[in-house]
Amino acid sequence: EYAIENVAIQWSATDPAATVAWLDEHLTGRDRDMAIYAGAAGLMGSHPEVAAQWTATITDQPMRDYQMERVARHWLEIESEMARRWIAQSSLPSETKDALLQFR
Repeated sequence: EYAIENVAIQWSATDPAATVAWLDEHLTGRDRDMAIYAGAAGLMGSHPEVAAQWTATITDQPMRDYQMERVARHWLEIESEMARRWIAQSSLPSETKDALLQFR
């Protein structure tokens, strides 16, 4: 049931670009969203900017917003200035952006 998500987590750690290309070519809908969600979760610690880019492509809005906020919170702890620039231009709801940008 979670095979694609597990593959996305493992593969994204070694080759994020190839992972996204494969997901875009072979998966659609909820399967793709779940794989992107999982892959982004695996990249938050090492490549938060890639995780943020991936998460923004999730088509399910509540899932996308939730994961984008998770990525943003984690990124703020690692590289605050870059995270703040991304948050400001992101598609997150205004109230979420405001709360994140107040994070210290």
